[in-house]
Amino acid sequence: MIAVGAVLLYAALASGVLATIALCCYGRRGRTIAISPNYVLMPVRAAFVLISTAMCMMVRYFIYGEYSVLYVWQYCSNDLSLLYRIAAVWAGQEGTYLLWAWASVLCVWLMMEEYGFRSPLHRRAELIALAISIFILVLCIISEPFEPIMGRIGYIPADGNGLNPVFITIWMVLHPFTTFISYTATIVPASAAAAHLITGRAGWHRISKQWIRISWFAISVCMATGGVWAYKLAGWNGFWCWDPVQTATLVLWMLTTAVLHILARYHEGRDYTTIAPVSTIFLFITTIYITLVTRQGIFHSLHDFPGTPTAGLLVLGILAGSIVAIGLGIAKFLRTRVATAPKKSIFSSKNTFLVTAGLLAIIAFICFWALTYCFISQHGFGTKIIIPSDFFNVWCYIPVILLTVATGVCMLHTRITDTGMKYLLALIFVSSFLLAMIPTHKLLDPGSEFYLSSSAAVKLLGSISIWSSIPPFAFALGGILYKLVRDLSRTYGRLRLRSTGVNLIHAGFILILLGAIATTSFDTRASVVYRVDELGTSKDIGDGWS
Repeated sequence: MIAVGAVLLYAALASGVLATIALCCYGRRGRTIAISPNYVLMPVRAAFVLISTAMCMMVRYFIYGEYSVLYVWQYCSNDLSLLYRIAAVWAGQEGTYLLWAWASVLCVWLMMEEYGFRSPLHRRAELIALAISIFILVLCIISEPFEPIMGRIGYIPADGNGLNPVFITIWMVLHPFTTFISYTATIVPASAAAAHLITGRAGWHRISKQWIRISWFAISVCMATGGVWAYKLAGWNGFWCWDPVQTATLVLWMLTTAVLHILARYHEGRDYTTIAPVSTIFLFITTIYITLVTRQGIFHSLHDFPGTPTAGLLVLGILAGSIVAIGLGIAKFLRTRVATAPKKSIFSSKNTFLVTAGLLAIIAFICFWALTYCFISQHGFGTKIIIPSDFFNVWCYIPVILLTVATGVCMLHTRITDTGMKYLLALIFVSSFLLAMIPTHKLLDPGSEFYLSSSAAVKLLGSISIWSSIPPFAFALGGILYKLVRDLSRTYGRLRLRSTGVNLIHAGFILILLGAIATTSFDTRASVVYRVDELGTSKDIGDGWS
């Protein structure tokens, strides 16, 4: 019975390949045999039923403690409650691959049922999405989630290894699940964007927008639950500590947010004609990158696994996807003639959205570069490097401040004149410059190893006082509050609900940034040594604390 799960995965893979062949034949000019849509839909439905059965089987194994399966023994135990037995399904890489494969096939099936095969754009997008789901299914099969334990130890244990105590929390139920929902939701937009670049057909962004919003919401929930989890249980003394995998997830969140802003202003032949579809493709490529970083392991990360047999395939997927995306983007750029738009205010939504997307991309690149350097050093040259949090704090600070200012400008555009905005920005930057010279709460500790070994430019940036962030954050929060009150008084119904949601999302983003800066820059640490006979007593640690 154990081998049934593996058989189901292989059968789902065969069904996916069959659907791909049928879709390649569907709609071909000059074909001698008419291909019915059912020849494509039926194998996809079969693949979904097969992998859903495999997923349900794995859940059943965890519920009933089927320790004849190696993966179940590794993460389940008799003392776990029902809720945590189910959550343990995605505690390891085999289970997360199975969850990812199941969700990807579900997305392809929903995509075909929703859009059908009515245009070359839809058919090509569905073909690409099928290929992606097959790729993820192959990753799942290679990881062997249904491997028998008898092949390892020769007997079936009466109890399992169980979960790490840190994982026995409600956040374990939500955090990994929403992570892979966000990964999966990028498949349809990336496929539609690639199909647009290949066929030249319009309408891809209408397919992509809703899926990207789902991905953005899921990755936001993932980061929020992960932050609460870290604050309460993981001993990070805050919700953010620049953990490598946490930082890699931030890259996806930044890029997803940037793409949402780009698509809000996208207009074929005029605005973001090339960058919009190319950046959408890179959303999915980023999910493969995060998977590689997590599965292959980065030194000193709470999230990493010891290694994965899928590393080579993941690297191949990243390289192939990047080459295809860049190649299609260059071809699109060369054949596109962009219409000249009339000049508008320097603070127009078009310009502020462009600046916002650019700053988000810069922050994402800083994080990506640090992680990639660390990853290549560790796995390419055998040198284990820990990227200190000081690196991210010092290089991301200026882009974050500028992003905060851009948020305020976006909120207040058309509410005040351009001249008034220029004077207001001048006041903000002058105030920030003066506050930056306050000799307390600097970005970098002058006595830290990172500061002492840094260049003069980094030391100059590190000497900036965190107090310089107050004017930009006050400006952004004030602008958001003003727009929120104004929209509530002038809008009704669904428009009021939409505008309120947008305003609250921006307010939450600014408050999270402010909280991240405060928790990493205004904390104070002290060490206390207790003897056994002193337990239960209080000791003074200085500055009025005990």
